[in-house]
Amino acid sequence: MASYTTDDIRNIALVGHGTCGKTSLAEAMLFAAKATTRQGRPDDGTSILDHDDEERQRRFSIDAAMAHGPWKGREINLLDTPGYPDFIGEAIAGLEAVDLALFVVDANSGVRINTRKLWEYASRRGIPRMVVLNRLDMEHADFVGNLEGLAAAFGERCIPLTLPNGSGAGFSAVEGTFRVGEGASDRARAIHEKLLEAIIEVDDALLERYFNGEEIGGEELARTFTRS
Repeated sequence: MASYTTDDIRNIALVGHGTCGKTSLAEAMLFAAKATTRQGRPDDGTSILDHDDEERQRRFSIDAAMAHGPWKGREINLLDTPGYPDFIGEAIAGLEAVDLALFVVDANSGVRINTRKLWEYASRRGIPRMVVLNRLDMEHADFVGNLEGLAAAFGERCIPLTLPNGSGAGFSAVEGTFRVGEGASDRARAIHEKLLEAIIEVDDALLERYFNGEEIGGEELARTFTRS
């Protein structure tokens, strides 16, 4: 069994409105990290995170649940929080103990009220936030429309780190925008430039070097990104 120091541990809360797919995402993450041998499904009553009898019966989370697994030399603690307004206290309590709030948004319904409330709370508390746009493989998913909705709700700094190659039945892969290679699409390159500017604008020294035409290395960008 691997051993970790406190510097190797990351605590992440999955938050968002009810039925956006937080628990399903957490189950997929645990399976990908080989922390579980099967990928549970809340709709089937097989989720290891929705372990309470009432949760299995209702097919949604009532209490916050934690699971953990290894990922790239780190031990990741995942806190799956309920999304319905009646149980928002569980999500708020969980946000007090994490390094990152991972907001899950359903691509078919967009940003909903509980997501807005929790974002505002995390923002006031200075908690780092990221967004996962979930269920892009569903029939009426609209990536561009959702991206515009995220920017309208949470600000123009909502810039995608990955781009889907389609939506609905046409969605099968994503393309990264943080580092782009020779085969990158024009769309990925344009987003990369926008992302680059958003990252370096938080560091005056980097901003000056960028405007002087100096190339900023990927590792330096990554370090600045974690602070921005």
